Amino acid sequence: MIEALRLIGDNLIRFRLSGPEAERYLAMTIGSRPVPPAVRRAPDYTIAVSSGYGHPLEIAEDAEVPVAFEETPRGLTFTRADYRLAISADRREADIGFCDYFSLRTALLNWLSTVLTERRWGLIVHSSCVVNDGEAHLFTGYSGAGKSTVAALSRPRPLLADESSILQVPEVGRILVHDSPFRNDFPEPAGVSPVPLRAVYLLEQSTSVGKRRLRGSEAMLALFDKIVHWKYDNRLSAGLVRQCKTLVERVPVYVLEFQKNDRFWEVIS
Repeated sequence: MIEALRLIGDNLIRFRLSGPEAERYLAMTIGSRPVPPAVRRAPDYTIAVSSGYGHPLEIAEDAEVPVAFEETPRGLTFTRADYRLAISADRREADIGFCDYFSLRTALLNWLSTVLTERRWGLIVHSSCVVNDGEAHLFTGYSGAGKSTVAALSRPRPLLADESSILQVPEVGRILVHDSPFRNDFPEPAGVSPVPLRAVYLLEQSTSVGKRRLRGSEAMLALFDKIVHWKYDNRLSAGLVRQCKTLVERVPVYVLEFQKNDRFWEVIS
């Protein structure tokens, strides 16, 4: 058994890994950043991770795949061909069985989304997120919209995310974006976290560069299907809607037309 501490958002997690293979895949999935001494405390959660479960899915990575769900007095269980996630009734402990990188990443996002949603702490959004002048700018859209392209073109600005942004939605005050360990192309940490969110941009590749603001229900509808969540309780889905409503009330949401160059920062600035 190998133990490792990791920080995701403001959650300190103790991982109990079945062996070197599980340790290697965890590092591939959320990195191996050491926990700063300032946040060394009793872990908020404990997750046991074991390799060798199930088999890889023979489909596109971003395709919709049904996940079986069961709730018992002992907790929640999510099962798919390539992973199994069991969360204790008090939500403080979890067990993950996985077979490859994609299954472990999905299981961890499943766990994190479940915990954050039930705590009404915040949201995970499929997006890249860039820090500019001390504020976060979040770029989202469907697969292929240009999230990774925007992240690459925004360097050397710090990147809080290039795939999955972790948003904290407090009852009052500004929305905050935490440095996300779920990375694809840019594994290095941002060096700043959390950062107040300035704006959200829905990406549209275009021959021109410009932006237009979305408001109210239009902004909510555009954003809601970009939120990472697993549907298993209608009450929690209602909570996600409320948090999304809070997000669009506090943060402007724009459609951003952009080309594959950094001119979009002229429009944003």
